[in-house]
Parts: sequence; structure tokens; C-alpha cells
Amino acid sequence: HLCVCGLPLSLDIIFANKKVSKAIILGCSKCSNQAAVKRAKWMAKQIKFALIKFWNAAEGIDIEGQLEFYVYILSAEITLRVKEHNVPVDFIKLLGLKGRRKRQFKQKILLLADHMIRKGTTLEQDEGEFVLRGGRIDF
Repeated sequence: HLCVCGLPLSLDIIFANKKVSKAIILGCSKCSNQAAVKRAKWMAKQIKFALIKFWNAAEGIDIEGQLEFYVYILSAEITLRVKEHNVPVDFIKLLGLKGRRKRQFKQKILLLADHMIRKGTTLEQDEGEFVLRGGRIDF
């Protein structure tokens, strides 16, 4: 379980880096906007597939929801980066989030991801709790 958590956590850290996320989302500087849209749609499709697996998984497979949480954070970071790089896609819609999941994503996960991006790495537990209580940390 700890090894598996490392992969999405590593991706979270990668997308916290502006230059790296720009290279992944936009590709080469001469790539068209269509290529960036295609890339964003492909990422959303892969993440949506993983999220659906978590939503349909039997109890106990994802201990305390850690893996799902990291995938949500990754999704939120990509959502913010896609917007930052002016890629014309609705990443949240592409993820297929609805109802409670969509509300939580917009109200909590995007806030955490924004702080992770501004910090450039993961948040400590107390930092995350502070953010979820409505606090803002200036890094």
C-alpha cells in the first residue's frame, strides 16, 4: 500500500512544479493548442478510469482512502494547471464528477491543490487541516 501511494504522490509533486507541468500539458513550444487539448483529455480519461475503480471498489482495498485522495489532488493540480496554461477544456467535467464528489472537489480538493502548487510540494498535515478550515498560507 505504501509503495502504491508513492506513485500518485510523486505525480502530485511533479504537477506542483510550474515548468514541468507546462511541459507535460503543453508539450513543445511549437505544439498547437489542439495538442494540449488532446493531452488534457487523455489525462482526464486515465484519471477518470482510476476514480471509477475507486468508486466501485470493495471496502478495505484503499485503506483510509489515501490512494483516492492522491488521485483527487493530482486531478485538482492538473485542473489548475490546464486553466493556468489557457487550455480550453473543462477538466472537472471530463473527470465525470457529479453531486457530492464534485462539490467536495471544488470546495476542498482545489484549495489543497492550490496550496500545494504555491508551496511547490506536498502540504504537512497541519497545513492541510488549516487550509480546510478556511485558512490561507502564503509561501
